[in-house]
Amino acid sequence: MFKYIVSGGCSFLEGIGCHTTNNSVVHSFKKKFNGELVQLAKSGASNDRTIRKIIDWSVVNENQLKNTLFLIGITAIHRYESWDELLQGYAQGSSQHGGPYKDNQPYEHHNIDYPHARGSELDLHRGAEDQLLTKVQRMYYKYLQNNKVDLDKTLRNIILLRSFFEKHGSKYLIFNSMGNLKKMSKGHRFFNEVFNNKNYYSDEGWYESLFPKGRGMFAAEDERFGGSNDWGHPSEKSHKLWFEKLYKHGEEIGLWKE
Repeated sequence: MFKYIVSGGCSFLEGIGCHTTNNSVVHSFKKKFNGELVQLAKSGASNDRTIRKIIDWSVVNENQLKNTLFLIGITAIHRYESWDELLQGYAQGSSQHGGPYKDNQPYEHHNIDYPHARGSELDLHRGAEDQLLTKVQRMYYKYLQNNKVDLDKTLRNIILLRSFFEKHGSKYLIFNSMGNLKKMSKGHRFFNEVFNNKNYYSDEGWYESLFPKGRGMFAAEDERFGGSNDWGHPSEKSHKLWFEKLYKHGEEIGLWKE
């Protein structure tokens, strides 16, 4: 039915927390529809990065957009992306996700959860260039970041992304990965425009599907990981549940009809 399954988001959609990413939610869609998976999700990514990667891929593959299913997981709205002139061709992300950026785009995730504890950890582990980056990020969160502005931008970008998909006849599902954007946006002027769209699955956020379901929903509870720190990522059990919820929603709105 779909030639391509294109995934955009952060570590949740990348499958961090699955024993093998072949059991992640996006791979379940790949198996269901026998399409080629284009994995654009990346650990630590922002919504800014998701939109950039989706548009970049779509422009190159414009003749395939009617044969494509886009799966977009909205991540934390305070994350942002900007050009990094010092780290040409590299993106450090956070200290846990450092290293070369596989598509050689000199962007920086800028996803540090400052002013939380991870900021002090970065001071200990970053080199000279990264120390400068940490200072820039702290200045950003102290003087330039605002939750209302972040929410405005996130909802506005969802409207624009949705319009892009519909213009090109693409099928898509947008949903909450980290947190519940619908609850956060209650009363916002863009609320109806975003959440009345049938392709936005907003019954619950991914995290909300984890906590009431009991043990085994987080990767750290899986013995195959040896109890290692997974930063609270969903397990394969959770990915299976989330696939079932999203597939059922798509069925209810007629998304899987030819």
